[in-house]
Order: sequence, then structure tokens, then C-alpha cells
Amino acid sequence: MDAKTRETLELFVEKARVLEDRSFTKLIMEHGLSFEIKVGSSSQIEHTIPERESIKASIVTLRMFVQNNDPISIENISNLLNEPTLSREWKELFIEKRDQLNSYLDHSGGIGIVVDEKEFTNREIFDTFVYGSIAHSAKNHRPRYQQWKSLGRLSFSIDEYAFAVIVMDILTLIWEIADATELELGGSINLQEGRQN
Repeated sequence: MDAKTRETLELFVEKARVLEDRSFTKLIMEHGLSFEIKVGSSSQIEHTIPERESIKASIVTLRMFVQNNDPISIENISNLLNEPTLSREWKELFIEKRDQLNSYLDHSGGIGIVVDEKEFTNREIFDTFVYGSIAHSAKNHRPRYQQWKSLGRLSFSIDEYAFAVIVMDILTLIWEIADATELELGGSINLQEGRQN
């Protein structure tokens, strides 16, 4: 494997490991994600969604995997599939996980967000939070974010929960690629052994 390919794959693994070590991830791994609405004399919303600052810290690194202007983005790593020294097994796993990620992002999840009869995909939810508030205030995402926020605390809390679930699902796929990549860099790969959750 040439030095540039090795360097790119090593950076992919390094940044994936950084994400494993973030407080956002640690909290979810330790306590899970939950959302509960208690209705009674005083309605309450209880959840285990990490604090906004820990989410923001994770998103800064996570964007490297999803924005195509970074060498370790999933799209740019796809360019390495023609590298003859990478194993067929690694390439197949990468393609499978990349396709799973894109399929997941292009569909609505178990926690659908519907506003004005439009159901948003996981990608639209992710982009709305990331580019409408957390990392940017993009003019094409900020109005949607503001609209969701204006629908009330309960509705927006559900939106935030959906976003946290999407982030964890994206991270899980990135970690699976990183695990296989780490083995590939070491020279041996057995893809029958997957990440244990």
C-alpha cells in the first residue's frame, strides 16, 4: 500500500477512535438513549440526550467523515477502492457499510419527524441540526431548524432525540469501517469477527 493511502486510512482510524472517546459517546454507551414523556398534573420530559456542548464536540470530528471536502470522508475513501494493495475483503466490507450508511440516511428512521405533512429523512434531520445550528447557520438549513424549534419544547425534544439516535447510528457504521481498516493496516483481516456491541 502506498504511503498516501496508508496515511489516509490511519487518519480515518485515528479520528474514529477520537469519536469513541468523546463524552457524547461515553454517556450513550454507558446509559443508552432514552426519551420519556410523563403526562399528569405537570407534564415532564425526561431523556438521556447528552448536553449540547458534548454533541457539538463530536460533530466537529464526525463532519470529517460526511463532508466530501475532507480526505477521510466516506465518499473520498471510496476513491481508494481501486487501490490494488487493499484486500478484496476490506473493499467489500467498506462498500457494504457505505451503502448501509447512505440507505439509512436516505430513509426516515424509527422516530420520524413530520412537519406540515412532510416526513424528513435521516439525512435531512442530520443536516438540519448540523448545518442549521451546531456547526453552521446555513441559509438552506437554518430556517428549518428554527421552524422545528418554534413548534414547542416537546416536539423539539423529540427532534433532538431523533438527531442523537442518527448520530449514534452513523458512528456505529464508522466504527465498523475503522475496525476493519485497523486490521487491514495490520496486514490481516477477518471480517467474520464484527464489532461487539
